[in-house]
Amino acid sequence: MPLNGLMTGCTRILIVDDEQDIVEVLEKILEDEAKYEVEVARSGFAAGITAEKFRPHVILLDMHLKDIDAPEVAKHVK
Repeated sequence: MPLNGLMTGCTRILIVDDEQDIVEVLEKILEDEAKYEVEVARSGFAAGITAEKFRPHVILLDMHLKDIDAPEVAKHVK
């Protein structure tokens, strides 16, 4: 079982979005202002790999990603 990401006391957030402007704003606010640990994935495939390694507490998922069925992913994560 991968333990990286579980050892820190910070809340971990995974942003899954392919729009650079949105990602930059969210990442800046969440890291700088709220002091959360943030990782970014730009595709559904990358999100799966990153989620397995990073073990986020929260996933912010763009519901209009082109390469995945985001509502289906949200249902499975839930």
